[in-house]
Parts: sequence; structure tokens; C-alpha cells
Amino acid sequence: MVVGNWGCLDVATTLYEGPVTVPWSTSFETGFCDYARVNGFCYSGGEASYTLVSSPVHSGDWAAAFTVDTTDSSAHARCIIEGQFPSSGYYSAWYLIPEAPINAGNWNLVHFRGGTLQELHNLWDISVESTDELEPRLYLYDQLEGGLGIKRAEDPPLIPIGDWFRIEFYWKRADDLTGEVALYQDGELVLEFSELRTDDTTWAQWYVGNLASRLMPRASTVYVDDVEIREAP
Repeated sequence: MVVGNWGCLDVATTLYEGPVTVPWSTSFETGFCDYARVNGFCYSGGEASYTLVSSPVHSGDWAAAFTVDTTDSSAHARCIIEGQFPSSGYYSAWYLIPEAPINAGNWNLVHFRGGTLQELHNLWDISVESTDELEPRLYLYDQLEGGLGIKRAEDPPLIPIGDWFRIEFYWKRADDLTGEVALYQDGELVLEFSELRTDDTTWAQWYVGNLASRLMPRASTVYVDDVEIREAP
């Protein structure tokens, strides 16, 4: 695994266990340093890489490109914020997928994990479904024990290949049946659920980027810009 801070100053080197300060955002105008300054980091694993690009961008002068190659195995390149997240908040990022490969495995864009650094487990995924019969679309995966499992909208909006689109996830964290989640694409509600357990941890990680296991063609680049966390009112 390759981890980098790209020469950022005042970078923490230990696990951050305190609260995540919100609102927080990055448009990658200072590279990946906005992540490093809140004890976050970016990494790649397998045949994968991450870098800054001046085109395409959603705003400003820079965006991030996350590239994976699944020829030999799964690969992932992502950026992470970790700590104690707000009791309820909105997590969003703008994505651009230039081409639409067929996904025969897991193609994940947004991921949440929780627990401790020694014993992490998966919480929520926002991933892409793309087959010979189906044009690319998002689905939600609740990985908590006894949770919802995989959920798809009956008539979801399609991912606009070659254009920027916004993924937003509302997460009201609760270890009882008072939790809520909602998935939005470009401001349109795709899925929502309430009266459910949404988090069994006090410490978590939020990933944005590109993870894939079986794509055709094998290589994929996903562009990300204007990443944001804001607390729900």
C-alpha cells in the first residue's frame, strides 16, 4: 500500500481519535493537504494510483484522479478522513466517470468503516452497478450485521458518463433504531431509510475515490472534486 501526503506541512503521524471538525471541504487547490490537515490521508493499493489533474475539474484549477487496474486483482486508490463524525451530517463529492466499463464485481466510490484501527469493519458503501443490460447507476450497501444489505432504487437516475455528478449521503448515526440514511444524486433523492441502526461505532473512516475488482476494460479512472462534510441542522 502506498500512502502519501504530498509534502504537506504540519501533518499528523498518529491515529486521530478525536472529533472531526465540520464543516470541512476540499477542492484540491492545495493538493491533498486539506486531508492531511484534518489527520486524513490518501493511499493506493494493488495496481492503482492517485494524482492531481488540471483537467477535468469541477471547480477551481485542480481535481483528483484515482486510477485502478483490475487485470490481476482488485485495486483501490482513495482519500480518507477519520475520527468521531457528527451525530448527523451530509457527506458529498463531485465525481466524473469518463467511460462506463462493465462491472462484474465490486466497483465502489464511497465507503464508510468503523471500529478501531486494529478491528475495523465495513459500515456503508455507495457503489456502481454497470452490466451489459444495465446502464451505470448507484446502489447502497448496508454492511452492518442485520442491516439492509444491498438496496437499489426502482427507477434510479443514471450516472451521466463524461459529465460531473454529485453524490451526497445523509447519515444520522445511531446504534439503535433511531438512525436514518439517504442517498442523493445531483440533489435528487435516490434512496432513504429511517428507524434503523446505522452505526455501531464511535470512531469511523470516510473514503472517497475508486475501488474495483472486476472491470472490463480492466483500467478505470475516476475524477473527484469538491468534497465536503457538513453537519445536519
